[in-house]
Amino acid sequence: MAMHPIDTRHLRHVLVLAKHRSFRKAADALFITQPALTKSIKNLEEQLGVNLFDRKSQSVDPTPHCEVLLEHAERVMHELEEIRHSLDAISDNLRGELRVGTGPIVSRGPISDAVARLVSKHPELSIRVDIDNWAGLLKQVRSGSLHLMVADIGGVEEQDDLHIHHLAPMRSIAACRPGHPLLNKGYVEA
Repeated sequence: MAMHPIDTRHLRHVLVLAKHRSFRKAADALFITQPALTKSIKNLEEQLGVNLFDRKSQSVDPTPHCEVLLEHAERVMHELEEIRHSLDAISDNLRGELRVGTGPIVSRGPISDAVARLVSKHPELSIRVDIDNWAGLLKQVRSGSLHLMVADIGGVEEQDDLHIHHLAPMRSIAACRPGHPLLNKGYVEA
């Protein structure tokens, strides 16, 4: 029996449902109705001939079949996104979504300025900025959920699986109100 091609919408629905473990929350995240999501998952399960989720009263849990599918689905969706970016780069007209991660301090100055310049230069480009700690950002870059990160990761050196470009160091200051007891210390150690 020949297998029909898997619709990428179904893969996206499986990924989001596995993340949220709830049809209602996943449907909200996908901006579709819960019955539409249920039908999409059921159609894919029928097409594959396996149950992808164990449906319980309080949660929806991926089955072992689903875990295998999730591994491949993440890679497929990432590759499709890379194809879109490569094609956009050829036309030299940036469009689509750029997902950038940054730390809380960097997000206020350099990132917001760069985002404003990029958007004015490329109006068809939408930029999503996620704020997290550097360990969380590294994980998201490696998984493909972020395209890049800009963060102060002082102790982290070159990573074999990442291309790291060192930016100019940020100037930092410590400030306190006049008369604060720390002013009498002369030197404060963290």
